[in-house]
Parts: sequence; structure tokens; C-alpha cells
Amino acid sequence: MPTRLRAEVSWCRIRVVTLRGENIATRRHVPGKEYIMRRIIEALPCSIVDTGADAVINASNPDAVLGGGVSRALFNECGGDVLQKAMHEKLEAEFDGELGPEDCLVTSGGMSAKIRFVLHVPSVDYRDPRTSTAERVASSAEAALRSASALAAKEGPLAVAFPLLGAGSGGLSPGVSLRAMVDGMRRFFKEEPEAPVTRVVFAVPEQDKYELVKKRLDELLVLR
Repeated sequence: MPTRLRAEVSWCRIRVVTLRGENIATRRHVPGKEYIMRRIIEALPCSIVDTGADAVINASNPDAVLGGGVSRALFNECGGDVLQKAMHEKLEAEFDGELGPEDCLVTSGGMSAKIRFVLHVPSVDYRDPRTSTAERVASSAEAALRSASALAAKEGPLAVAFPLLGAGSGGLSPGVSLRAMVDGMRRFFKEEPEAPVTRVVFAVPEQDKYELVKKRLDELLVLR
């Protein structure tokens, strides 16, 4: 069963303010309301394309080239060469042809009926002998949330889904990857506690890794 954690830590709570508006039926002004909702942090044992999230994070590289793993799943889901072309065009136009460790390239979900946005972060760099590091992963997680928050400011509250950044071909263990990602998320939400990102999903399709993430995520959130 998936784990859903409504953690009792400050950065997992979000204050939501509904703006003053107008009742269409009566044409009377409706005062704004303020309430507290909890940001859901959860792990799901499924492919990242099946999380139900509005925006998914792609574990990319400085050249924004779609490869295997998560990138291949997104390639297949979002239209293949259509997605890669959009990535390359935005890479040249917005980042001078290369993503830095704290950059995030945003594209639409292409032809996907499940995904609205794809956020590409360079969590691995194959030119570096270490390929990926915990600090690079933390920076990537933070950059992805910053971009998701900017999107949500325009589109409305969003749910986002992450793979285990830097794990697998990146060389990091699932536990190190998860801790680094939580560190990056904690930094972001402490800086922007009211960011309209209401749900964060860790997509872990492999059952053994999922069981580990479920346990470690609970521990990491409680300890923060």
C-alpha cells in the first residue's frame, strides 16, 4: 500500500488564502478566506507517469538529452521526438545551450493525457567522474520546486512527482538520493512556506526500493 504522510513539521503545512472575488449568480462581492491545509508528502510504487501529478520531474543532464530510465518513460509518454525538440529549443533560448546545477528547464507534457508539465533538472553530469552528488541532487530538487511554484502561481496549486534523482546511473544509493532530495525540499519550503505546491510524490516503481523509501521518508520527515 502507498504511504501518505501528513507530517507534523512546519514546511509540510501551507497557508492558503482565497482571493476576494465575486459571486457570479448574485454579483455580490465574496470576502477572501484563509485556512490551513497540510502539504502531502508521499511515496507511490508506480511509474512517474502514473502518479496523477500535474508536473513531473525528469532526471536530466546538462545537455537535456533524453536517455533511459525516467527519461525514456517520459519520452514514450510525451511524444518522443516532439518532447526532445521542445527541450533543445528551450535549452538554447533560455540557458545558452547548457543546464547548470541549479537550473530547471520547463516544458509542457507534450502529447501526454496524464502530465501537464515536465520539469527537467540536471541531477546527473556524465562529464563528472562522480556523475552525481548529494548536493547536486538537493539543488535539483530545490530548483524543480522553485519552477513548480512559479507555474502554480499562474496555473493554480500543483502536485509534483519526483523520481529518485541521482540514483541508478547517477551512482547514488536510494537512501542517499532521498535524503538529499528532502534536504533540498526543506530548504525551498522554509524559504517559501506558502508556495502553492500542495502534494509531493516520490515515484518508486521497484518494490524493494519503494519499501526502503517508504520507511526512510517517514523517518526523515519526523526528524526534521
